Amino acid sequence: MAIDTLLWEDYENWLDRPLIRFYGWKPFTVSLGYSQKISDVTADLIRQDGYDIVRRPTGGKAIFHAGELTYAVIIPATVLNREELYAKVNNWFYMLLQQYGVEAMQESEQPDFRKSYKESGSAPCFSSTARYEIKVSNRKIVGSAQRVGAKTILQHGSFMINNDHLKLVSYMSTHQISKTETLNRLKNQATELNDHSSRSFTPEEVAVDFQSIMVKDGIQLSAYSRFSEMEASAAAIMDKFEICREVVL
Repeated sequence: MAIDTLLWEDYENWLDRPLIRFYGWKPFTVSLGYSQKISDVTADLIRQDGYDIVRRPTGGKAIFHAGELTYAVIIPATVLNREELYAKVNNWFYMLLQQYGVEAMQESEQPDFRKSYKESGSAPCFSSTARYEIKVSNRKIVGSAQRVGAKTILQHGSFMINNDHLKLVSYMSTHQISKTETLNRLKNQATELNDHSSRSFTPEEVAVDFQSIMVKDGIQLSAYSRFSEMEASAAAIMDKFEICREVVL
């Protein structure tokens, strides 16, 4: 999260072209949207189970980062506007699923997120689907969010590979009946790649295949050479994204 934000806030000092990043989480982590209340989840239980909890620079609701591939795109707003970027990235995921032989569709309607977030069981990010996002068997398989600045757009999201993401429900701050209802709702509204394939994919395989889809779409890829320097600079702002550990003392 700190690296994504550093590149977004200070794009001109770090990048001379758009960047796409793929990464995983060690330990597995619950991330909250930029404005989401910490009270939506049980931070003490998350820590007790050996996981971490962070705040994203983008909006949306909670995600349990396990069994998924996280991506981030940082791009000047002069290259693509926010809607064009959202459509482009989701189209790449659509093409990827086609390559895997998985039948998918893109959402055509934009929900009222303010209304849906007020509903019971809306705390998981995958409980609602935005326009252009990809669905398999009418269930969401990739979720994304954006942060738009004066010059630069940050978009990142998660592509579900297995069903570990469902564990998020056990960390929500609701009574047991609501958790059961929310789990059923999440199962009905979200899905994962390995549930629709005869083989089991790994995040590393999906990242490589996604890059091949971008190349087929005419994108020229090159490695980023300043990663170590960038990590060191991002470490200085990491405290902006850590959820205060005092809540578990």
